[in-house]
Amino acid sequence: MKNGFRMLVWVAVVVLLCASSATGSEGVFSPVWRVGDSWLVKTVYPSPVADGEWSAPLYWNYRIAGREMEGTEERYVVDVSEQTGRVGLKARLFYRCVDGSLAGVDMEKMSRGKIISTTLVYEKGVPVVSERTLIPCDTPVFPLVAPSSSEYRITRAVGEGMKAEKIVRQDVRRVAEAEGPSFPVAETPFFEVRCTDDKGSILFLQRWGSGYPWPLYGENKNMKYWLVAE
Repeated sequence: MKNGFRMLVWVAVVVLLCASSATGSEGVFSPVWRVGDSWLVKTVYPSPVADGEWSAPLYWNYRIAGREMEGTEERYVVDVSEQTGRVGLKARLFYRCVDGSLAGVDMEKMSRGKIISTTLVYEKGVPVVSERTLIPCDTPVFPLVAPSSSEYRITRAVGEGMKAEKIVRQDVRRVAEAEGPSFPVAETPFFEVRCTDDKGSILFLQRWGSGYPWPLYGENKNMKYWLVAE
């Protein structure tokens, strides 16, 4: 009996050591956040009248305002505002502490002297694409494991009592360079995550660097964005 118990303990120790080794390996990445962290994101948008042309950049300030409980779920609260304040749009993003997935977005937009509020809610553990906003909030499934390919079935409400289902594929690999303007990152290669729909069209692409709270570069059909060195 004692030998059997010792064997179970030994197996448990081996499993824990293997899990610890995998989490800490160079091929696995999750951003590390702390309350009070802040960063700046430069974003450009495609011209509505000229193909291949982009808008003047907007700069979005992100700040981890705190952590809060929603039922039994603890979440990071991230406040986002445009640097100049002229856009009249701000948002509060809610990320699940347990896995870094985006739980929801509360937005406020000033229009003709009135505040228009919008709330978006997302499933746990699935990729999220920025929608109905100028604010970048594309979110892959963490941890990023390179190389890897995964498929996720996402269900969204589309009307009263109606739901739609879609398949999103997430591919992760290591790459030698981050796209866009040069960024002072000594540590390479980067983690590139590419999410596509069931037809192979890109929903979003990001490149992450170890030690950074946000992708160094990202893009979707509505915007391109870069983490700004401060």
